[in-house]
Amino acid sequence: MVLAARTHPELVPGERVCDDYVIEGFARGGDGPEVYAARHVASDVARFTVRVVPCRDFPTSTRFLRGMARARRVEHRALAPVVAFEVRDVGAITVQSEVAAETLRARLQRGPLSNATVGWLVCEVAAALDALHAARPAMVHGALCPANITFD
Repeated sequence: MVLAARTHPELVPGERVCDDYVIEGFARGGDGPEVYAARHVASDVARFTVRVVPCRDFPTSTRFLRGMARARRVEHRALAPVVAFEVRDVGAITVQSEVAAETLRARLQRGPLSNATVGWLVCEVAAALDALHAARPAMVHGALCPANITFD
């Protein structure tokens, strides 16, 4: 993951989140949550993605914590596993296994996708959403956008 320059980051390199993860740097912002690269304190090899979403009131924080506890139990090949989460003054923090793939947003900036790729991508996203909706109680992704969809 290429780290981006940031003048006022919410999280800074070296800062620990969710007890066991160290921020390495800011990766991207824009139409989705702020995204940071991180590593586990016990490993220089394992890489993780940290997302920060504004979450400054008690009802929203409570809903986030309940949702992430359920999300940790959902497994699907097209979903990046949630490994840790917490709420801080900067917002709701989610740590996920890093997916070494291109985002749909970045790919679309290079030009249109083939019909076959669009068909495959729609099936993959639908299957991932189906896994979330099949969880009990059912879950809604809530942030489905090109910046949050990755593929090879």
